[in-house]
Amino acid sequence: MAAYANFPTEEEQPDVNWEEVSPILVVEVLVDGSIEKDLGRNPPLYLAVPTIREYWVIDGTVNPSEPSLIQYVRRGKKWAITTHPFGATFTPKALPGFSLVIDPRRR
Repeated sequence: MAAYANFPTEEEQPDVNWEEVSPILVVEVLVDGSIEKDLGRNPPLYLAVPTIREYWVIDGTVNPSEPSLIQYVRRGKKWAITTHPFGATFTPKALPGFSLVIDPRRR
């Protein structure tokens, strides 16, 4: 998943140059077989995109029903990495007013 800031409205989309539209946030779900891709290859790739401010990985590899959330926050040319445990309420600075309880069973 990706979140965009100032994304073109429906009226503007026919004129969109998709090379000029970049996400501010990317979210992935870590599953068996993608650990190296999601935690090894992707962080440097996303850091190379200047608009991406945060990268989140929902990690259910240890226990899929109790995932943690790994948060990468851009700090200059590096990521600051924080892991939020299962059951925590996650409130990112990049999305004011948004919070997420890290629990797939909550509705």
